[in-house]
Amino acid sequence: MERNSTLENNTRVHPVTNVSSEDDEHKDMYQGSFNLVADVPPIVLAFFIVTINTMVLLLMAKKKHLRSITNLLLCSLAVSDLLTGLVAVPMFLMCNHHIQSATCITEEMTARFISALIVCHLMAVTTDRYLAIVHPMRYSTLVTKPRCVMVILLIWLLSAVTSLLQFTWLDPIHHDPHEGESDQFRKKELIYDIAFLALYFLFPVVSMLFSYVIIIFEIIRQSRNIQRHSTPGVSARRNRNHHERKAIVIFAAMILLYVVCWLPYFGIRRFDMSEAPLILLYCILWLRYLASFLNPCMYIFGKQDFRKIAFDNFRRLSDIKLELNFTSTSKSNILKATLATSGVKSEKIKMKSFPKVNTKN
Repeated sequence: MERNSTLENNTRVHPVTNVSSEDDEHKDMYQGSFNLVADVPPIVLAFFIVTINTMVLLLMAKKKHLRSITNLLLCSLAVSDLLTGLVAVPMFLMCNHHIQSATCITEEMTARFISALIVCHLMAVTTDRYLAIVHPMRYSTLVTKPRCVMVILLIWLLSAVTSLLQFTWLDPIHHDPHEGESDQFRKKELIYDIAFLALYFLFPVVSMLFSYVIIIFEIIRQSRNIQRHSTPGVSARRNRNHHERKAIVIFAAMILLYVVCWLPYFGIRRFDMSEAPLILLYCILWLRYLASFLNPCMYIFGKQDFRKIAFDNFRRLSDIKLELNFTSTSKSNILKATLATSGVKSEKIKMKSFPKVNTKN
């Protein structure tokens, strides 16, 4: 009878399930009770992930002029990154402390879901920038907000379907990590891993790098044309090209970040990591979460529109704090002066109230 389990995938990915039964003292170290080494880093990362991605969503909600096509895609990316801190990290900790097949397998599928979301959003942003720079005359007709919303919904739907596809041959409830797997099951897992790696890693990364090469050459060509022809509006077009170059650098860095953070995770799925140090496996898993923190940092501090609004809000909060401190200090000084003045007057009144003593008698 075929056993619907994912022992090989789960033991290759999660450090706790990767510990053999002969190494019980190390397994006890990471299971059940709170462990400083295993639990603190993802908790800290989750806090920063939730904080900075929530800030992105609040900025988008308050400032209407931020709601451009590109920023709508980045907003959806921020929601997917927010899932890392709110869902993926807690499930990772649950798998650490309560080693159950359903929890650990669901945590792995959640990681795949978030990985697919991130790379699909990066693909959408790359396509948006490609059309805006290479085909600027057709951009406004090709790229509209309704189409952008449809693309975002399609990204979430495809990512969910892809991550849930394993449930067609996998039963996480009856997963037994001590039983072997049939050849048919291993074949399905191998095909799924290869297809996922090709569709959600290799093809997107290669396509995005190729697109950015074309974009860079187009920006260089436009810059040369601007220098050759001194026509009205040259300064504005030069500034626009400058901002586009900076945006392209940011998005290219986000692609590189995705590769660095997720490639090790995809790699350990197809290799036997039972002999690897536990701390190495944990670092590979923590690296996935780092992408969800650094993504918003890049476009908040790199994109001019986000950076300007973020710094303006920071200055406003600083001014309010200084004003409150000044008001509090002024009220305190006025109160002290009032009390001092009232104290002096009361002494004079009391001295006047004493009757005069006749010393002539």
